[in-house]
Amino acid sequence: MKKYTNLVLILFFITIISCGYQPLLSSKDTNFYIGKLSFEGNRSVNNYISKNLKKFEKGNGNENKYDLNIITAYKKTITNKDSEGNPKSYNIEIDADIIIIYEDGNKINKKIIKNKSLSAKSEKIKEKELEKEYIQNLTRELTKDLIFFLKNQ
Repeated sequence: MKKYTNLVLILFFITIISCGYQPLLSSKDTNFYIGKLSFEGNRSVNNYISKNLKKFEKGNGNENKYDLNIITAYKKTITNKDSEGNPKSYNIEIDADIIIIYEDGNKINKKIIKNKSLSAKSEKIKEKELEKEYIQNLTRELTKDLIFFLKNQ
């Protein structure tokens, strides 16, 4: 009974005091904006990245402006085969070489690689849908890493 009352008291104080949590990747409190955004490489990966970075393209003027050149590559390699030679699993890899150009003209190169394993399905349509979902998730993670890097510049 005593543990239960202690737990209730702790939860009560947490809700009253509030912990002040703020998401790290929110676009409200950023200290930067993206001016020019250019892409080369895999079109579908570039479209997902562009969509994820869209909310960072507007600035108030008092933030740092970054121009980004992003070169992407997408690789799907067979990692495991069965005895008949049919693929059992794949490795999906998204590779992004990012050139960050500051307002003063300085450049920084950043390379981000994300990969995920995909098991082969008997129905190829489901496998393609899953592959597309994995690509979206990997580009979302890649974009989060990029935004976190730009916030800490």
